[in-house]
Amino acid sequence: MAKSKLGAITRRNYIAHNHIGVRRIAWLSPYREKEIVPTSDDLEKIRSYIKNPTHSGIWKLGINLVKKSEIVTDINRILEVVSRDRFVSRRLRYDRLSHLPEMSLIFTLFKFLIEDHKNEKEWRQPYYDYEIQRIFLSLSEAKNQKILQTFTEKYSESIKFFKNNLYKKGLDVNLISDKALSVKSGAYFFEDEDEGANLISKIPYDCVLVSTSREPLEKILTFSDLVKITSSTKLIPVFSPEEEVFSSYIGYLRFSSRYLFRDKSVVGVIENAISEYEDENYNHSVSIVGLGAEELLIEIYENYFRDSAPKKYTLKQLYELIHDNIKTFLRPNLVPQNSSSIYTNIKNLIEKKEGAIQKIEILKTLRLAMNIIDGNRKYLETEVNNLRSPGIRDSVFPRTLRGNIEELIANRNKVSHKSRISADYYDTIRTIYCYITLVLWWDEDKECIDWTQDQGEILKQSLERNSGQASDLPEGELTD
Repeated sequence: MAKSKLGAITRRNYIAHNHIGVRRIAWLSPYREKEIVPTSDDLEKIRSYIKNPTHSGIWKLGINLVKKSEIVTDINRILEVVSRDRFVSRRLRYDRLSHLPEMSLIFTLFKFLIEDHKNEKEWRQPYYDYEIQRIFLSLSEAKNQKILQTFTEKYSESIKFFKNNLYKKGLDVNLISDKALSVKSGAYFFEDEDEGANLISKIPYDCVLVSTSREPLEKILTFSDLVKITSSTKLIPVFSPEEEVFSSYIGYLRFSSRYLFRDKSVVGVIENAISEYEDENYNHSVSIVGLGAEELLIEIYENYFRDSAPKKYTLKQLYELIHDNIKTFLRPNLVPQNSSSIYTNIKNLIEKKEGAIQKIEILKTLRLAMNIIDGNRKYLETEVNNLRSPGIRDSVFPRTLRGNIEELIANRNKVSHKSRISADYYDTIRTIYCYITLVLWWDEDKECIDWTQDQGEILKQSLERNSGQASDLPEGELTD
């Protein structure tokens, strides 16, 4: 079966690989799964990760499991004894228990021991098979107390650690990949093996857990060592290779988007793009993101330039339009200026009699000369810079964000109707990431704008803030 020994398995893979067939997924239940709500601390770390994954990095815990752990043997022995009276068919019991992932099995029993619920209504595990729940509930019966007490005494230290460091109310013990999971110290994910994951620095493990913080993985590692199910482990922050750092990007974005973004249209773009990504409709996912980015650039253009954006402009055209308007603002008439007027003024002054020349005429001629010299200096400086580094120099977008927008445009063009090139899964992740960086930047930049100022001052301050080109901003020229 395509799953790790720890049991990180997708619903799709389970249906495809279960040797019993697709008639029923043995360990899934009709009960609705309870949604995990990220804490404020989770959101702070997740925001940092989705904004710049390679800068913030991601924590990964790689686990190799012992071939036959003592605790799983003990739990299965308990369940076999308890379930004998409940099922006539041994095959039925075996099918249900053998497909329950090991770590889920341990978490389920430990959660039961801590909560000690006595009836089914009080203790419904999301997604778990009804009969498996009843087996665990049977442990509360008097006839089963001795075997349960023996287990509790043997693993008392592990149970205490689990209660103090991992358990929390509403703990989801259905440990499957591609779904946010949470313990007391924070959220984490199983890596999705469908994307060739389960790697840390290109080294494969039976299972890889990921988190934006070290603590939850550290606690899970300590617990795994206590119950002696690991043969080797590795817990490190990962900053490279890039694909490993991005391995949980979609999962964290799905988990947090409704809590991180206030704009419902942005949340809609993210959720629709992720849905298409998960269905492997990568081109459609990129197109959805491209349309979302167009809406953002229209909003940015109309806020800065107080004018309606042209209809039916592409993403690239909108991006270029913003920068064309910036150039016009910075240097409205940046052309070489003729100095002949200076010579004419000087000639007129020379021809006058010595006592007829007024001081103001000399000053006007000097001012004209200075303006022409300064204008030509700026013109030549611009031309030289354009030759040295062609492309955008002055922008309301920071340099790194410009690179992301240009990558987004390239990927959007690649999947356009005129192209036969298809995006792969990683192109799609990168495109979604580029869109997220644009959303986050605009949310932050809007907070820096003093909307009581006039349009020119707002744009000038934005250019100073994001391009660092304050010296090139227009200054009041000397006029009559």
